[in-house]
Formats: sequence, structure tokens, C-alpha cells
Amino acid sequence: MILTRRMTNEEKDSLLKIKEKHYLTNNLLKNIFSAINVGTGLLLVIFFLSLLLGGITALAVICFTGKKLIYFIPNLKTYLSYGVIIFIIINYAIWIYIGIKSYLTQKKVDQENVLKIEQEIKEGLVTEETYNVEEAICFIEIEHGGLSYFLKLNDGRIMFIYDYESPCWDDEEDENLSEQELIEKKQEKFLPTKEIKFIKSPITNFTIKEQYLGEKIKPNGIYDFFDIDIPEHGEFINYKWDELIDELFKKNK
Repeated sequence: MILTRRMTNEEKDSLLKIKEKHYLTNNLLKNIFSAINVGTGLLLVIFFLSLLLGGITALAVICFTGKKLIYFIPNLKTYLSYGVIIFIIINYAIWIYIGIKSYLTQKKVDQENVLKIEQEIKEGLVTEETYNVEEAICFIEIEHGGLSYFLKLNDGRIMFIYDYESPCWDDEEDENLSEQELIEKKQEKFLPTKEIKFIKSPITNFTIKEQYLGEKIKPNGIYDFFDIDIPEHGEFINYKWDELIDELFKKNK
């Protein structure tokens, strides 16, 4: 069920924080340094590949002619020096350009979002989406230990939600716990409930607040992620519940 209502002061403050975030997240120097880091990594890869290829070429020349490569190209060292310098300059110039372009593109998007948020605050409305949950399946992210859930709604759709707190735990306190004990500990803090509400901004569709109401739902099993396109938090997947269960049994045999 989706309804539109007046925005509370708390929700207005939350939307203002989202607006400030869009002002602050995009930074020109940050984008440039990020691009330079990528460029440096690529430069090192190309450098070592060039050394390997140059070594193979020099060895092949010696094997076939009995003479060093410098015999055929007397100014080889000079050419190589200038070539390396020019290549480094061009490489970093390209990545600095990419960083600036990324900044300008993101800046345009942020400015559009800021204008939309200002319009939403001026109009003072939010949408309230209410979903009724019948069943849940839990998934664990192997690398970070994060938990997420597929939820079967009463209208047959399947929603995906992620427990953002679950990847974090106290290593000293939890290092002696088994994986199952860690999962149970995390689920003591958060489990999906029979009723979920998302309060969103009507134009930008930002989630301002989430409410988990009613009885908690214990998941029907805990699984590793399988080959499926994972949607964003609070979005839906194009599966039927029985199809999802069948897929799980195939992948987790």
C-alpha cells in the first residue's frame, strides 16, 4: 500500500541531511586522485609488461644475430628515456581528464538532486510504502559476513533488503564464535518483520526512514549467494517464490 501524506519535522531534517550529503560527497581533488591511483596501477602493469616484452625482444635479437639490440639502434637509451617520459605524461593527463570529467558529471547529477530535494521540502510531502511479509530467506555474504534477505510479500512479489549493520562485529569478542553463532548474534539485533514501511521522498525516491513493525520473521534457512542479479536495498527481483526456492536447492546441494 502506498499513500502520500504531510512531511514531519523529523523527516524534513532527514531530507536536509541527504541534501547536504549531495553537496559534500563530490570533490574535484578526490576524483582526480582516485583517477590518478587507477592510472598509476595501470602504468605499473604496462611498465612490467614492457620490461618483459623488451627482455624477450632483446634476447631474440641476440639469439638470431649474435649482437645486442643497441648495435642496430645506437640511440636506443635516449629513445627509451624520452619515450618513457612522454608515456607517463600522456598516461596521467588522460586519467586527470577522466577524474575531472567524472567530477563534472557527478556534480550535474548532484545539482539536479539538490533542486529536486528543495522542491520536495517546499511541497512538504512524503510517500509511505507499506509491505506485508509472509516468508523470508537469509543470505550470507562470504567475504564480509553481511546478511541480507529475500522477502515474500503477500502480493507475491519478492523484496530484497540488506542488514547494513551485520558486516561489523567486535573481532575480539566474536573471534571464538562459529559462523552459525555469529549469524544468530547478528539476527538478535535485526530480523525482518511482518510489516515494513519505507518513507520516501516523492520525486527523488530517497528513503528517508524505514520502519520494521510487528512480529519478527525467522528465515527459512541461510544460504550463500548464488548467480542472481542482486537488486538494491528495498527493491524487487523478477522471480516467483517457488522458482527462487528451486534455484536455491540446485545451487546449495
